[in-house]
Amino acid sequence: MRALAGTPTQFNVVVLEGGQNDLRADRSQLLRDTGQVIAAVHEAWPGAVIIVLGPCAPQPLQHVLADTAAAIDAAARAAGAYSVNPAARKWFTDANSPGYDFDHTHVNSAGHAYIAQRLVQAVRTMRQISPS
Repeated sequence: MRALAGTPTQFNVVVLEGGQNDLRADRSQLLRDTGQVIAAVHEAWPGAVIIVLGPCAPQPLQHVLADTAAAIDAAARAAGAYSVNPAARKWFTDANSPGYDFDHTHVNSAGHAYIAQRLVQAVRTMRQISPS
């Protein structure tokens, strides 16, 4: 994370995505780690808007990731970042998951396009909203 501070590039928006591999992580550790990453981004690019995209997976995994996604969402909001929680927003359903499923754990190319489309929609609705 310290390497971020020396980065000369400036960004207006930074999107952080993750959490799927944190399924078995301790909630307090996940909250702490997420907060630390967001703090490092704030330090490196103080003017940047930070958007945290929680874990995205086709069903049935998206159901399993709900608690992990909720922890990441809480940590993002506590750290002053915007949060997009696909699990809470029910982006992946039992009906649409087969079309986006690569291996019952990851999305296929159509799934990546779907996530991008939904993220753009979410960002458009949050433009005037405070992150906390």
